[in-house]
Amino acid sequence: MIDVYDIIKQINERKKSVHTEPSSALFSEVFEEVHKKIKKEINELCKDGKLEFHRTINDLSFDAK
Repeated sequence: MIDVYDIIKQINERKKSVHTEPSSALFSEVFEEVHKKIKKEINELCKDGKLEFHRTINDLSFDAK
């Protein structure tokens, strides 16, 4: 499960460690991290055979097995 609080905290800490101001997490930064985690989790579920994916004209779709 994705913990948004932890993602924001990690972004804040990373920015503070390199003295970036403001050290606040931008929505776009949080969204980018969430996107990476979702993609990784979906890929793992497909590899494990728990999800089946389909290519549509404009996107991908998924079915739980």
